[in-house]
Formats: sequence, structure tokens, C-alpha cells
Amino acid sequence: MNKKQLIDGRTSRPSFFPAAFAELMIVGGASLAAIFIIIPAQTSPSDEIGLAPSFVPTVCAAAVGFLAVAQFIGASIAHGTDNGDGEQRAPIRYALMLMGAACAAVLVTWLIGLLVGCTLLALLVSLILGERRIWMLALVPGCLALTIYIVQWMGF
Repeated sequence: MNKKQLIDGRTSRPSFFPAAFAELMIVGGASLAAIFIIIPAQTSPSDEIGLAPSFVPTVCAAAVGFLAVAQFIGASIAHGTDNGDGEQRAPIRYALMLMGAACAAVLVTWLIGLLVGCTLLALLVSLILGERRIWMLALVPGCLALTIYIVQWMGF
């Protein structure tokens, strides 16, 4: 961690604000672009009764934007109360492993089906996040598989 030595012997960490603000602008800007430009251009209104085709993507993009703002606020609060130990960011390998798990699940969903793909995704994400208890590795994907089976059986 790059720290500066102050006159009275204390150390000061470099400002987090530029990086956190840049992250907020990129993710928040992409969220706003999705809500106001991309989603309306890629969906068309439906004559059927029910939710509009753009509803779920808009809600997801809004959730991403909200979480970006919450992350920025949380980082601002946490930085102000930091004790100087400094927190380390997670290595990029975790993000790459999660993206790989999502790609594998999409491929399995395409080749085999939704039930197996979602169950595989739950299992892989649990393993990536460090879950090692066998009963949890069986319970979470099993409950998800049961839920997806019931939803498919009901015809949704």
C-alpha cells in the first residue's frame, strides 16, 4: 500500500476518491445508457397483456446503477473510518472465474437445459466464493433445481 509519511509521524493513504468516482461514472453511465438508449432501441412494445418486454432489463440496469451508487457511498463511509490497515481489493482472478462460470452455465443451458445450467452455476459460484461444506454445496444447488423444476412444471 502506497502511504505518505506526515510531519507528525502518522501515515496517510492516497485518496480513494478518483478511483471510486471513476468506477461510479463508468458503471453508472453504462446503467443510464442501458436504461435510456440501449433497452428502448432493442425492445418493442407488445400487444399482449402482461409485463412489457423492456421491464426486466430496465429493472436489472437500474439495480446495477443503484448498486454502483451504494458501492460509492459505502466506500466513502468505510474510507473515512479506516484504521490505517487498509483493505485489499480482490484479485481479478475471482472476477474472471465468475465470468467463466457464467459462460459455462450458459453453454450447459444451451446444450442441456435451464435446470442443469442454473444448478451448475449455483455450484460453481459457491465453489468460487469459497464454500467447502459438502451439505451446503448440495443444498443450495438442490433447492435451486427444485425451485426451477416447480416453476417449469407450473408453466411459467
